[in-house]
Amino acid sequence: MHSRRDTIIMDLDNTLWDWVDFWYREFVIKLDGSKEATGLSDDRICAEIREVHQARGTSEYSLLFEELPCLKKEFGSTEAIQKGMEATIKAFRRERKIALKMYPGVGDFLHEMKAMGCTLVAFTESQSFYTFSRFRRLALDGVIDILYTTEDEGSVDANISDRRKYQSDYYKFKITEARTTPKGEVKPTPHILLSIIEEVGSAPDDCIYIGDNLHKDIPMAKEAGVLDAYAAYGGAHHTAAYQWLRKVSHWPDVTVEKDKIAHEEKDEEPTIVLKNGIQDLKSFVELEGSFSRKYLAEDK
Repeated sequence: MHSRRDTIIMDLDNTLWDWVDFWYREFVIKLDGSKEATGLSDDRICAEIREVHQARGTSEYSLLFEELPCLKKEFGSTEAIQKGMEATIKAFRRERKIALKMYPGVGDFLHEMKAMGCTLVAFTESQSFYTFSRFRRLALDGVIDILYTTEDEGSVDANISDRRKYQSDYYKFKITEARTTPKGEVKPTPHILLSIIEEVGSAPDDCIYIGDNLHKDIPMAKEAGVLDAYAAYGGAHHTAAYQWLRKVSHWPDVTVEKDKIAHEEKDEEPTIVLKNGIQDLKSFVELEGSFSRKYLAEDK
């Protein structure tokens, strides 16, 4: 068993929930709807989707339909696109709500660690708006102490905040502290993880980092001198859904290729492998609350 850790830093997508699955279920509806509206092929529409995703820095851009060239050509205005694609929009929003759920055991594990006094930090490359939405739906505000995301994207013809349904306060947390990572700094840069550790008042030897990506998460933690745990239970890189994600991803070509190599050759060996779920971590690491550690140190 590894020595004591009181700070758990975790990735979100395919670590706490199956992001690839619910992304794919939503994507298929979007793709089929676009094909039906335009008569174009998968390849043609996917090429346009990827261009928008790359321009916006996310593979789950909420204003995708309004910016797809093929739908602009078919319908003309933004209002016409929204009306013409209304049935598809309702369908993928409904599917998104149905599909979003945490992996079995994640909720109990997080609440147990929270009650123990561990510091819980989430670090994702997903943008704030989409991550905040998932946090609200999964009741994670106040469970995770600090959340790090990337900044939101903008829209071509309007500030994205002007296009959102609710008042600005709805999109803010009540308890969890929300922070953004520096622009341009992405995984697997070890500096970004070390900066997070410093900001939360911890040290590398007191932390464990959990993630599902052998190309980004595991080498980043190793280079930062942080104990790493591979969320093997969340691995989706062998699935058909992940192949579609690569096809329309906002990632540059070089990143897509590195991701393929890392997961096909498995050249990065994780220190800890969590096969069944995040709760397996308790079998590998002695976890304790940060407050209890400070109390024991002062008592000596």
